[in-house]
Amino acid sequence: HFVTSLRNNNYILEKLNHKYPGNEELFEDVIIESQQAMGMADIYGDILDSTRELMSSIMDVRLNNTMKHLTTITLIMSILSMVFGMYGMNVDPRGMPFAQVIYGFSIVICLAIFICIVVLIILKKNRLM
Repeated sequence: HFVTSLRNNNYILEKLNHKYPGNEELFEDVIIESQQAMGMADIYGDILDSTRELMSSIMDVRLNNTMKHLTTITLIMSILSMVFGMYGMNVDPRGMPFAQVIYGFSIVICLAIFICIVVLIILKKNRLM
């Protein structure tokens, strides 16, 4: 808006310069100052655009990191959901591993946690977390 206003003012000053021929030096000085103001407004507009793009890039990087962490958490939770979902089905206990063992539930929990830890190690080694 500022640059547009300055352009309009510069146009009007040039028109006035031709209308009042006695004050040519004054109008030339004012026109030069107006053109310098337009140049400065353009420069600061470019700086503002660059700053806005930089902030947008920073926010995008932060969002990507957050999404990566949430995806990792979802992956780990889905492993746990699958293991415990299988044991929550109404099936014959003879077909389920560790169903007949006295500490079977604890063994299943330990195995599920072990699988989650292995997945976390793999994700960290591949720098996906």
